[in-house]
Amino acid sequence: MASQAESETGRPRYVPLCSSLLPLSRLTLIVHGPEHGHRIISPVEGCRRLYIRVNGIVQGVGFRPFVYRIAVRTGLAGFVRNLGDAGVEIEVEGPAGDVKSFLSALRDEAPPLAEIAELRVEERPPTGEKEFRILASRDGGEGGGTIPPDIATCDRCLADIDDPKSRYCGYWATSCTDCGPRFTVIGALP
Repeated sequence: MASQAESETGRPRYVPLCSSLLPLSRLTLIVHGPEHGHRIISPVEGCRRLYIRVNGIVQGVGFRPFVYRIAVRTGLAGFVRNLGDAGVEIEVEGPAGDVKSFLSALRDEAPPLAEIAELRVEERPPTGEKEFRILASRDGGEGGGTIPPDIATCDRCLADIDDPKSRYCGYWATSCTDCGPRFTVIGALP
Protein backbone atom coordinates (compact mmCIF):
# COMPACT_ATOMS: atom_id res chain seq x y z
CA MET A 1 0.00 0.00 0.00
CA ALA A 2 2.99 2.30 0.09
CA SER A 3 3.94 4.16 -3.02
CA GLN A 4 7.43 3.03 -4.07
CA ALA A 5 9.69 5.10 -6.32
CA GLU A 6 13.39 5.09 -7.10
CA SER A 7 15.29 7.81 -5.30
CA GLU A 8 18.27 9.57 -6.87
CA THR A 9 20.57 7.08 -5.12
CA GLY A 10 18.79 4.14 -6.77
CA ARG A 11 17.40 2.80 -3.49
CA PRO A 12 13.66 2.30 -3.13
CA ARG A 13 11.87 5.14 -1.41
CA TYR A 14 8.60 4.40 0.42
CA VAL A 15 5.97 7.05 0.83
CA PRO A 16 3.10 6.24 3.24
CA LEU A 17 -0.31 7.09 1.86
CA CYS A 18 -2.45 9.48 3.86
CA SER A 19 -5.47 8.10 5.72
CA SER A 20 -7.75 10.34 3.68
CA LEU A 21 -7.09 8.25 0.57
CA LEU A 22 -8.11 4.78 1.79
CA PRO A 23 -10.23 3.30 4.58
CA LEU A 24 -8.26 2.91 7.83
CA SER A 25 -8.68 -0.88 7.75
CA ARG A 26 -6.54 -1.02 4.59
CA LEU A 27 -3.76 1.30 5.74
CA THR A 28 -1.46 -0.68 7.98
CA LEU A 29 1.62 -0.84 5.82
CA ILE A 30 4.57 -3.17 6.00
CA VAL A 31 7.67 -1.78 4.34
CA HIS A 32 10.28 -4.25 3.10
CA GLY A 33 13.78 -3.17 2.19
CA PRO A 34 17.38 -3.59 3.27
CA GLU A 35 17.55 -0.22 4.99
CA HIS A 36 14.23 -0.77 6.82
CA GLY A 37 14.18 -4.47 7.62
CA HIS A 38 10.52 -5.24 8.09
CA ARG A 39 8.62 -2.57 9.95
CA ILE A 40 5.00 -1.71 10.42
CA ILE A 41 3.91 1.80 9.59
CA SER A 42 0.89 3.01 11.53
CA PRO A 43 -2.28 3.74 9.54
CA VAL A 44 -1.83 7.50 9.70
CA GLU A 45 1.95 7.90 9.87
CA GLY A 46 2.90 11.04 8.05
CA CYS A 47 -0.61 12.51 8.32
CA ARG A 48 -1.65 15.26 10.70
CA ARG A 49 -4.92 16.95 11.56
CA LEU A 50 -4.83 20.35 13.20
CA TYR A 51 -7.53 22.50 14.76
CA ILE A 52 -6.64 26.16 14.24
CA ARG A 53 -8.44 29.02 15.97
CA VAL A 54 -7.75 32.45 14.45
CA ASN A 55 -8.68 35.67 16.27
CA GLY A 56 -8.31 39.22 15.05
CA ILE A 57 -9.74 40.96 12.00
CA VAL A 58 -10.62 37.82 10.06
CA GLN A 59 -14.29 38.28 9.13
CA GLY A 60 -15.53 40.48 6.32
CA VAL A 61 -12.07 40.59 4.73
CA GLY A 62 -12.11 37.50 2.48
CA PHE A 63 -10.40 35.26 5.03
CA ARG A 64 -12.46 32.08 4.52
CA PRO A 65 -12.00 32.05 0.71
CA PHE A 66 -8.29 32.72 1.31
CA VAL A 67 -8.08 29.72 3.67
CA TYR A 68 -9.95 27.58 1.14
CA ARG A 69 -7.53 28.54 -1.65
CA ILE A 70 -4.40 27.69 0.34
CA ALA A 71 -5.90 24.43 1.62
CA VAL A 72 -6.75 23.32 -1.92
CA ARG A 73 -3.36 24.52 -3.20
CA THR A 74 -1.55 22.45 -0.55
CA GLY A 75 -3.83 19.44 -1.07
CA LEU A 76 -5.41 19.36 2.39
CA ALA A 77 -8.84 18.24 3.55
CA GLY A 78 -10.92 19.80 6.33
CA PHE A 79 -13.02 22.93 6.76
CA VAL A 80 -13.11 26.61 7.66
CA ARG A 81 -15.98 28.58 9.22
CA ASN A 82 -16.72 31.86 10.93
CA LEU A 83 -17.51 31.84 14.62
CA GLY A 84 -20.11 34.05 16.24
CA ASP A 85 -17.43 36.07 18.04
CA ALA A 86 -15.66 37.27 14.87
CA GLY A 87 -13.06 34.50 15.04
CA VAL A 88 -12.48 31.74 12.50
CA GLU A 89 -11.94 28.04 13.10
CA ILE A 90 -10.08 25.79 10.70
CA GLU A 91 -9.36 22.07 10.64
CA VAL A 92 -6.85 20.73 8.13
CA GLU A 93 -5.68 17.19 7.48
CA GLY A 94 -3.01 15.79 5.22
CA PRO A 95 0.67 14.95 4.93
CA ALA A 96 2.77 16.65 7.63
CA GLY A 97 4.81 18.68 5.13
CA ASP A 98 1.69 20.03 3.44
CA VAL A 99 0.17 20.99 6.81
CA LYS A 100 3.38 22.88 7.63
CA SER A 101 3.20 24.69 4.26
CA PHE A 102 -0.43 25.59 4.97
CA LEU A 103 0.46 27.13 8.36
CA SER A 104 3.24 29.19 6.78
CA ALA A 105 0.91 30.47 4.05
CA LEU A 106 -1.78 31.24 6.64
CA ARG A 107 0.63 33.54 8.48
CA ASP A 108 2.48 35.00 5.49
CA GLU A 109 -0.16 35.45 2.77
CA ALA A 110 -3.26 36.71 4.62
CA PRO A 111 -5.58 39.14 2.79
CA PRO A 112 -4.57 42.82 3.00
CA LEU A 113 -7.28 43.81 5.49
CA ALA A 114 -6.87 40.74 7.72
CA GLU A 115 -4.98 41.11 10.98
CA ILE A 116 -4.22 37.89 12.82
CA ALA A 117 -4.02 38.79 16.51
CA GLU A 118 -3.90 35.22 17.80
CA LEU A 119 -3.38 31.82 16.21
CA ARG A 120 -4.04 28.77 18.41
CA VAL A 121 -3.16 25.33 17.08
CA GLU A 122 -4.16 21.95 18.55
CA GLU A 123 -3.31 18.49 17.27
CA ARG A 124 -6.35 16.30 16.50
CA PRO A 125 -6.57 12.67 15.34
CA PRO A 126 -6.95 12.31 11.55
CA THR A 127 -10.51 11.53 10.43
CA GLY A 128 -9.99 10.50 6.83
CA GLU A 129 -11.79 13.54 5.44
CA LYS A 130 -11.37 13.79 1.66
CA GLU A 131 -12.11 17.42 0.71
CA PHE A 132 -11.85 20.96 2.02
CA ARG A 133 -15.09 22.91 2.59
CA ILE A 134 -16.30 26.31 3.74
CA LEU A 135 -18.96 25.59 6.36
CA ALA A 136 -21.84 27.80 7.48
CA SER A 137 -21.03 30.15 10.34
CA ARG A 138 -21.43 28.86 13.88
CA ASP A 139 -23.01 30.78 16.76
CA GLY A 140 -21.17 31.26 20.01
CA GLY A 141 -17.52 31.76 20.69
CA GLU A 142 -15.48 33.80 23.08
CA GLY A 143 -16.84 37.28 22.29
CA GLY A 144 -14.91 40.46 21.69
CA GLY A 145 -14.76 40.47 17.90
CA THR A 146 -13.08 43.22 15.92
CA ILE A 147 -14.60 44.86 12.85
CA PRO A 148 -12.25 46.35 10.26
CA PRO A 149 -12.51 50.05 9.45
CA ASP A 150 -13.98 51.38 6.22
CA ILE A 151 -11.32 51.36 3.49
CA ALA A 152 -11.07 53.66 0.46
CA THR A 153 -11.88 52.09 -2.90
CA CYS A 154 -8.89 50.06 -4.15
CA ASP A 155 -7.19 50.48 -7.53
CA ARG A 156 -8.81 47.33 -8.97
CA CYS A 157 -12.29 48.58 -8.13
CA LEU A 158 -11.51 52.06 -9.48
CA ALA A 159 -10.38 50.41 -12.73
CA ASP A 160 -13.73 48.55 -12.88
CA ILE A 161 -15.64 51.80 -12.36
CA ASP A 162 -13.70 53.47 -15.21
CA ASP A 163 -13.80 50.50 -17.64
CA PRO A 164 -16.66 50.80 -20.16
CA LYS A 165 -16.56 46.99 -20.64
CA SER A 166 -17.00 46.29 -16.92
CA ARG A 167 -20.44 45.58 -15.53
CA TYR A 168 -19.48 47.97 -12.69
CA CYS A 169 -18.72 50.87 -15.04
CA GLY A 170 -19.94 54.06 -13.40
CA TYR A 171 -21.33 52.23 -10.34
CA TRP A 172 -20.41 54.41 -7.38
CA ALA A 173 -20.68 51.69 -4.69
CA THR A 174 -18.19 49.24 -6.20
CA SER A 175 -16.08 47.49 -3.55
CA CYS A 176 -14.46 44.12 -2.89
CA THR A 177 -13.03 42.19 0.06
CA ASP A 178 -9.97 44.45 -0.01
CA CYS A 179 -11.81 47.79 0.16
CA GLY A 180 -15.11 49.48 0.90
CA PRO A 181 -17.35 49.93 3.91
CA ARG A 182 -17.15 47.62 6.91
CA PHE A 183 -17.77 49.49 10.15
CA THR A 184 -20.53 51.74 8.78
CA VAL A 185 -22.63 48.87 7.43
CA ILE A 186 -22.81 46.55 10.45
CA GLY A 187 -25.92 46.40 12.59
CA ALA A 188 -24.32 44.86 15.69
CA LEU A 189 -21.16 43.13 16.84
CA PRO A 190 -21.21 39.34 16.75
